Amino acid sequence: MTPPRRTSDPGLAYRCFTTNLTQAFLGFGLGQQTEWAHQDITTAAMEGISTWAWRGGEWTIEMTFPAAPRPAYDSVVFHQRAGTVWRGTLDAGGQVTPLYKPLVLASEVKPCDETIPADTLGE
Repeated sequence: MTPPRRTSDPGLAYRCFTTNLTQAFLGFGLGQQTEWAHQDITTAAMEGISTWAWRGGEWTIEMTFPAAPRPAYDSVVFHQRAGTVWRGTLDAGGQVTPLYKPLVLASEVKPCDETIPADTLGE
């Protein structure tokens, strides 16, 4: 889905963004939210941009729409208890780019130390 090339349709940009995010981050559970309430939360003193928020369950998605010919929409995903879980941009071509690379968990399994008596492992 291609987002709007102008800032007058935040809903289209939001749908493009959430489609990408729900496919890329299944563990977030954003696709399970069926109802999202949206609100224009633009600060009155800001000119040339608008900021919209969509809230569903414990989630909030905020997108800032600059007035530019080929804007990049700043996007943030918040969880009520976990705080900010994702931050990045959606460009006019539909590309979603995270601000930070996702963490990669790694583990290493080494051989057991068999010199420790089994009855002392609980200590």
